[in-house]
Amino acid sequence: MKTDLDSERLPFGKFATNSRLFLLAMLAFSILRILGQATLQMKNELSRKFNVQRRRLRSVIQDLIYIALHKINYSANIENQNNIMWKYIFNLIIVLIFIGSFSVDAQTESPNILPNKELKAIKIVDETLNKNKSKTFLSVSRKSKLIQESMVQNLPVKDGNALRWLNIAPLMPDYRNEIVADLIEMYKNGSITETAFSMALVPEGNPVIDKAKIFGKLFEDFRAGLSSCDMPTGILLQATIGHGWTPNSKAVFPLIVRQDGTSRYQFCPMSEAFQKYVFTSVRYLAKLRPAFFMVDDDFRLLTGRNGCYCKMHIAEFNRRSGKKYTRESLVAAIQKDTSVAREYDKLLQDSLVDLARKIRQAIDETDPSIQCDFCTCIDDIRHAPAIVDELSAKGTTSTIRINNARYLNDSLRSIPYSLLKTVIQIAGIPKKYRILAEPDTYPHNQHSTSATTMHVLLTYSILEGCRGGKLWITRTRTWEPTSGKKYREILSKYAGFYKTLATLDVKWTGAVSLLPSKPIFNFPVPAQGYYPKVIWATEVFAKMGIPFYFSKLPTGVVCLTGREIQMLPDETLRKLFRAKLLLDGTAAIELSKRGFSTKMGVNAQSWKLPPASLECLNNNKCFIISSATKLAELRPINNKVKILSKLYHKHSNISNKSQELSPGTTLYENKDGGKVVIVAIPVTTYKNMSVSFDMLNETRKSQLLNILGMLNRIPFYYLGTEEILLKCGKNKDDNILMMINIGLDDVSPIKLGHDSVTINTVEMLCPDGSWQNLNFEQKNKQLVVKHELRPQQPAILRIKN
Repeated sequence: MKTDLDSERLPFGKFATNSRLFLLAMLAFSILRILGQATLQMKNELSRKFNVQRRRLRSVIQDLIYIALHKINYSANIENQNNIMWKYIFNLIIVLIFIGSFSVDAQTESPNILPNKELKAIKIVDETLNKNKSKTFLSVSRKSKLIQESMVQNLPVKDGNALRWLNIAPLMPDYRNEIVADLIEMYKNGSITETAFSMALVPEGNPVIDKAKIFGKLFEDFRAGLSSCDMPTGILLQATIGHGWTPNSKAVFPLIVRQDGTSRYQFCPMSEAFQKYVFTSVRYLAKLRPAFFMVDDDFRLLTGRNGCYCKMHIAEFNRRSGKKYTRESLVAAIQKDTSVAREYDKLLQDSLVDLARKIRQAIDETDPSIQCDFCTCIDDIRHAPAIVDELSAKGTTSTIRINNARYLNDSLRSIPYSLLKTVIQIAGIPKKYRILAEPDTYPHNQHSTSATTMHVLLTYSILEGCRGGKLWITRTRTWEPTSGKKYREILSKYAGFYKTLATLDVKWTGAVSLLPSKPIFNFPVPAQGYYPKVIWATEVFAKMGIPFYFSKLPTGVVCLTGREIQMLPDETLRKLFRAKLLLDGTAAIELSKRGFSTKMGVNAQSWKLPPASLECLNNNKCFIISSATKLAELRPINNKVKILSKLYHKHSNISNKSQELSPGTTLYENKDGGKVVIVAIPVTTYKNMSVSFDMLNETRKSQLLNILGMLNRIPFYYLGTEEILLKCGKNKDDNILMMINIGLDDVSPIKLGHDSVTINTVEMLCPDGSWQNLNFEQKNKQLVVKHELRPQQPAILRIKN
């Protein structure tokens, strides 16, 4: 201090006077030191690079204190540009002081600036006002107000079309420089918008290891390496309760107890000792001021767990209910009594919400504005909003990552069900939340998941409402950079493609699969999963190139199977019978059991007739069906029922003699004005070698297209026999088609059937986000597009009439 401030010689003869002078010198020294260290954290604002840890106070005085002097270039009478730059830096520091985001760490003497939040807000304000550093600056008070508004409103998140690409990165100190360089490169080329370093905080050791401190030091080191760019850098709490893997050294906190009394290495959220460990760990990490937190999906009690039946949960439930359940009697009661199941499910959610509240409190002790988002699993969808509401900073837009990854599954035929999983989860989350997809490539190499698999998932996820994704494209346990090369190429190549997709507001048309109006209550979790997998959309239309969509409020032809009927209340079914329905045999049987035969025009029951071996349409077109098929026997209840096809029993394969058995397809218009078509063949999975092909054949496809066209207009459909997933709809006046080849044969050209409209242009969305004109031919009701559709390569077409 005496050297920098030239206070070596004492100016007065009295010690008391010199003491006060030293106090003033100390204050001046501290202020100058803070200003100097603050400038070093503003690397993007400086005109040159400073390779120092501290700035000399003389340099600080010259740069930041002498700006009160007005330097003039005599030849041009222009203010010195270097002086303008330091004015801008000084203004930023003052602004940060005004908004309360600037403090000093007593131990390191370093200013606690949050460049990933406040400086980003400053950047947003500058861009909004179209100000350049070389132009006149706003007043400090005015800029402070604008920045505060920007931070509170969370402007980057408020843009509904803005995509958030959150990359998860490992903390591997041996490869720190390589990982940092990779992150910076991905951020610069637009592949990612932010990164979070993964920290598995699940307790280990006895006494428990302070993992937060170990991870925290690594985080600071890696974040320092990223200081040359303004990428938001956060923390993924990758394991708190635990994913289930057992460490070499176990912690002794109470574990989740399953229905059968067994446990895996997953900790009960009601344990006070465990809660204290999580609180202490998060509080330590919050003091490092990450740009954000995200809690991973091990924070759950349903998916793969089906509740916790430990002594603490049972005791609390007994206190709430006034009963004296044991684990065994409680499990039995939950399975038999829905009211008990709902009460216990509420307790499970409350215990998670309570732990989430403690995580938020730990963050708030440092900075209440630090956001914390949440990852959910499909069976836990209805718990997610309550949990994320506790985790989130007040006044921000919260993010929920859904669980739609295609883990270890490159089968193209799994794409329709993955799409269904995506839509079901989105439907269960209120619109006020931002939703991210999970294109997880676990274990993060192409032997697990191809880059094209990731790309196709991102394509339909964005079209269905996701606004970005949580990316796992770097191996987390070993350094193998080549494994993620293709992922990076895809993300960089299609960055513009994804942005354009997010701007489309498509109103889908076609056959409708009904979505639940609210998240399904599924506790205890059923063996068949959250929602039926085998439905018309996934097993029939998605393989035939027939357009379909999912909706809570359908306006087209609603297509239902028996499992879906089981999930719908009678009140909903009565409303549906006023619309247009396409039912398979299992749906008809289920509806007859529930007393809706008069609405369908037939009594439907399980097949007890001789084996059916032939189905003939009214145009005399016949095809062989499997005698093993579990058909529905349809018995018309009046003469207003139209028979669209009939089922026959052949006496032998070489005989022409046959016996008429039952209607194969019926059409009935009921008194409510609804139209109901029933196909006696059940919708089933393609894995059944014989049964599925009673539905999957070109004659059936022709029949279904006629039925759907008769009930409701179909704007576009695929004409060939290849397996094509097709969705079509309207974006303003334009027709938008998403086509995915889920077969293994190349398709060229693309042949589409359509209604009688004149096509003016056909465009395809390019990787850079632009639209490219395609050559096409139109004849009668056929559109032939000169483009090759390769397996699993999504094509987005824009067709203008």
